[in-house]
Amino acid sequence: MKFSKIFYVVISTILVTTFMLIIFVFPSYNVTGKEGGRAVKIYFADNISPAHKKVIELFNQRYKGQIEVVPINLPFDKFTTNDRKELLARYFRSKSDRIDVFSVDQIWVPRFTRWAIPLDEYFPAHDKEEILKYALKSCSYNDTLYSIPLYIDIALMYYRKDLISKLPDAKSIENKLRNSITWEDLIELNKKFKTNPFFVFQADDYEGLMCIYTEILANMHGSLMAGD
Repeated sequence: MKFSKIFYVVISTILVTTFMLIIFVFPSYNVTGKEGGRAVKIYFADNISPAHKKVIELFNQRYKGQIEVVPINLPFDKFTTNDRKELLARYFRSKSDRIDVFSVDQIWVPRFTRWAIPLDEYFPAHDKEEILKYALKSCSYNDTLYSIPLYIDIALMYYRKDLISKLPDAKSIENKLRNSITWEDLIELNKKFKTNPFFVFQADDYEGLMCIYTEILANMHGSLMAGD
């Protein structure tokens, strides 16, 4: 329950920041809503989660009559990452103007810069310092900021405390695990358990396998590319 509250607070903060940014990124819109007496509509495409809905409702209530965020739901259970990428790319190639703000996987940022507005002038250095530097790095292309992080996946490692506690040097091992154990230490730890797999990873036939492979490779200072 505590984690759920923390998650809601975090995503609420990020989404509110996103929608406030919309106001300044699209200055050509009549944000006062006085023209024709109608609220300006901002179309936001993403997997619309319950957290999104709550924040959008709060935002629309606060700026009622001025700005209305209209969610366009692209749920993960119906659209894979590649489906969403191709759907959005085809949409923007058609030069339609019915999507103002959209979410893409972090690896697709460079592809979508042709349809995006540079954001550096809207995010001073002190604001950027509040964002995880590795997350922010994925939002830039050619040293220009084109997006801001919304959903961030941070890798976690779970371990069997009941098994570790049976070892004579359990306290020392647990301290290493809590402080990011090295691969060498992890392999040595495996030698103390003869029957259990010592590292379980995402190995289904989807992009997660490539993601974890490149993460491990980068951690070992390796590269997917060699020569040409």
